[in-house]
Amino acid sequence: HGKILVAVGDQGIYEISNHKAVPFLIHPFFKNKQIRFLLEAPNHEILIGTASRGIFITDGTNIDEWMPDWKKYFTENELNRGLNAGNGLLIFGTIKDGIVIFDENSGEIGKYNTEKGLGNNTVLGIECDKWGNLWTALDDGIGYMQGNRNKSFTIESLPGIGAIYSIAKTKNQLFLGTNQGLFVEPANEPGNNFSFVPETQGQIWDLRVFENNLFISHNNGTYLNTGSKIEKIDGFSGGVGVTQDPKNPDLH
Repeated sequence: HGKILVAVGDQGIYEISNHKAVPFLIHPFFKNKQIRFLLEAPNHEILIGTASRGIFITDGTNIDEWMPDWKKYFTENELNRGLNAGNGLLIFGTIKDGIVIFDENSGEIGKYNTEKGLGNNTVLGIECDKWGNLWTALDDGIGYMQGNRNKSFTIESLPGIGAIYSIAKTKNQLFLGTNQGLFVEPANEPGNNFSFVPETQGQIWDLRVFENNLFISHNNGTYLNTGSKIEKIDGFSGGVGVTQDPKNPDLH
């Protein structure tokens, strides 16, 4: 609300004004509480996020619990960061369970953790860009979520195929190149129906499609899949990639 506010441990909230810290809300409430964030709320109120006591809301005088039904979740998973993303969206990051997104009027609209595709459950920072995309600084990397709620992705478990090094799609088939060989499923029948392609056992480094032909860069050489069969076209060990000659597009 046009103010620069700072939470001071065991004391309360101060406003930075004219290069000085001026008391804004000093209250016994703040005793023995770790304040992790302060967020702008409607009607000139402020949300106070604590590490292990939940979220509270204040009008500058009174302090009340916010979303008391969620207090157990907030305390068990340790709140760490908060963001008012605009358009009524409030986003909270935790130490143990990723992020949860609330609509100020209707309540929870989404929870995202490692089970839902987030790379890590410990959220150290949250930001939105100008397109509404959500970025999270995680304990071991950076997370990204599209701003368009109608577009998302699902995580599929693919046991028994090894580590995936490359993916390629032809008109009718989807291929995975792994450290165990080549796997394929019909492109129009998604749903973890991958099967092993015979005679491709071993490490695959790269898959490229040119004119609906699949080139397979394999540890044993380079292979070509024309759709009806797989043939070895180069025996040099350690094929790691195929690319077009920029001056002769018909050459690879």
